[in-house]
Amino acid sequence: MPSILFLTDPTQGAPPLDPATDNTTILPAAFRSAGWEVSLGTQNLKWISGNVRSGAHVLKQFDLVWPLGLGLRADFIDRMQLLAHSGARLINPPAVYLLLHGKLMWADLMAPTHAASDPEVLVSQLGSHHHWILKPAAGSFGREVTRLGAHDANLLHSVMSRSPGTWFLLQQDNEHIRLGEHRTLIAGNTRIGSYRREPGTAGIANLAAGGVAKNGTPSDAELRVIAEVERRLKEAGAGFAAIDTSGGLLVEVNVANPGGLGTLSRLCADNPGQRLVAAIQAWLKI
Repeated sequence: MPSILFLTDPTQGAPPLDPATDNTTILPAAFRSAGWEVSLGTQNLKWISGNVRSGAHVLKQFDLVWPLGLGLRADFIDRMQLLAHSGARLINPPAVYLLLHGKLMWADLMAPTHAASDPEVLVSQLGSHHHWILKPAAGSFGREVTRLGAHDANLLHSVMSRSPGTWFLLQQDNEHIRLGEHRTLIAGNTRIGSYRREPGTAGIANLAAGGVAKNGTPSDAELRVIAEVERRLKEAGAGFAAIDTSGGLLVEVNVANPGGLGTLSRLCADNPGQRLVAAIQAWLKI
C-alpha cells in the first residue's frame, strides 16, 4: 500500500474554506479512496538525528510528501532547505516553490507587465495604457487585485501602501481577462481538467474573491500557452499545478496549493479525484 503525508499550512483558513473544495479535505479523501495510506502533519518541521520530521512522521519514509501551501513566510527558506535535504519524494521540489510560484517568472507568457516594490516606478507606467491590473507578485485568493485606469495613481499608492516593501505587478488589462479565465489542473504529466472562472461582483475571477465557476474549455491559443507551461513545469520536476489562461495569454501559475479539484468534481460527470490519483501514481511509477 503506497503512503502519502500531507503537510498542512497554518496560514490557510482566511477567507473561510469550503470543505467541499478545500484541498486539506478533498486530496486526502481522494488518496484514501484509491487505497493509499494517508497521514496528516504540519509544516512545523524539525531535524532530529539526521531525519526531517513533522511531529512523529519521518518524511523520507513516505512514498510521497505533499505540502499544502507555502506556510509561514518567516521560516520559508529554512523549510525549503529542510525539504530539499529530507530525502523525501515531494509533490513539487523546493526549487519549484522558490522560483515558479510567483508571477514574475512567467511574465514572458503574460500580458505586458511591469513590476516593482516602489509605487512611483509603477505610477510612471500608468499613462502608457488605458486599463491595468495591479496584483501582488506572490499573492493568493485574489487579495489586493485591483483594476486601474491611466489616471489612478492615488489608488495605486493606496493599495501598495497596505503592503509596504511588497513587489506588485502592473499588467495591461484587456477584454478577454475582464470577461474571465480558464483554470487547468495538472497532476504528474496529465491534464486533469479545465473549467472557466468568471468575475463576480468584485470584478475578480478568483473563486475565493467571489468569482463564478462554469464549464468551459481553453481556446487553441490558450492550449498552446498551457503546453509551454507544462513543458517548463515538467523540466522542473513539478507534480501538481494550476494554470490560468485567458485570450491566449497566461494569467497565473499556482504550484503552492491550487484549488480546482473540488470545483471540477462539481462540474464534471466523472471523478477527477480518481484521475488525479491515477496520474500521480503513473508519475511516481508505483
